[in-house]
Amino acid sequence: MPTTFAIVGSGWRSQFFLRLAQAAPAHLRVTAVATRSAERGEQVSAEWHVPTVRTVAELVATKPDFVIAAVPWGTMPGTVRELVEASVPVLAET
Repeated sequence: MPTTFAIVGSGWRSQFFLRLAQAAPAHLRVTAVATRSAERGEQVSAEWHVPTVRTVAELVATKPDFVIAAVPWGTMPGTVRELVEASVPVLAET
């Protein structure tokens, strides 16, 4: 059974983790990617074949084993705080 993870952020940093999951599907599976806009979410879904959501609450509802926060430095503290408050293990990429 693969380890599951979700990602907050859809920029170039998140693509490293999406590539890892794509390269090792027996070991890693992305439950969802949180993006700010539906338009960006559609782009991510089309390119990476993963579901996207708009909020951390929706992301947590996908029940990942952990979440990777791949957001700009200035928004990282709030993102990590929100994930910790939701009792989700978080890897802060930035």
